[in-house]
Amino acid sequence: YDSLFGKRQTNCVTVLNYQDQVVPKIDYAIWLHFKTCPDELKRILSKHKFDAVKLSTKKWNEKVPYSENIKWFSPNKLGDSIMVYEYSTNDSRNIQTIWSNLDSTEVFVRDIFD
Repeated sequence: YDSLFGKRQTNCVTVLNYQDQVVPKIDYAIWLHFKTCPDELKRILSKHKFDAVKLSTKKWNEKVPYSENIKWFSPNKLGDSIMVYEYSTNDSRNIQTIWSNLDSTEVFVRDIFD
């Protein structure tokens, strides 16, 4: 968590699950699921210019690409509506997607670095 987002500013973070990108180019991404507080999520989102969209999950059968083998990675379980934030470098070598519940207390992250 700290290597991805920098030193935490609060003690409200609890990492629930993760899978690291052990071998770049072979391991697709860093996958992370954690509980947090709104101020910590705000700090994370301040690091880049994210595009944000609010989505309904009521009829969302979408599976996050390449997450098929990661059984615990289920952003659709964050509630009926969620926020999705996405950042990409100009060359798309780093793409970070953050799915959050509406009160900013539970988060899933996929960080692709090529």
